[in-house]
Amino acid sequence: MSVERVGLEEALAALADGYRYLDVRSSIEFAAGHPPAAYNIPVMHAGEAGFAPNRDFIRVATATFPLDTPLLVACQAGGRSQVAVKQLEAAGFERLMELRTGFDGCRDAFGRREAGWGRAGQAVETGDGGARGYDALLAGARE
Repeated sequence: MSVERVGLEEALAALADGYRYLDVRSSIEFAAGHPPAAYNIPVMHAGEAGFAPNRDFIRVATATFPLDTPLLVACQAGGRSQVAVKQLEAAGFERLMELRTGFDGCRDAFGRREAGWGRAGQAVETGDGGARGYDALLAGARE
């Protein structure tokens, strides 16, 4: 299966069609700002030595979403979401789309900035996300 990498316009259309926004940034980044109704399952955890893989990523994802759930996967600028999509696909998720610009935006091959969710002025909320935040989703995966 080939996962489509989309820009913001296509991502907004996908969300309107029922896709769920899966933010794979760290919990700290998520709390600083994320799309309303986004779920947070970090593919990597931030630490003093940098980022380390989240060993619970697939376990929490499969406990949170059925494999046929349409997911729009995004990170800060498109790097971690590529890692996450590969893992989700290998775990059997069937309907994946990746926001290539991420939350903050990315640069194209010519160095031009393409706005991501936040920089494009889309709605943003702060905080841990409540029941959609990583701590709650991790706790639910343990039950």
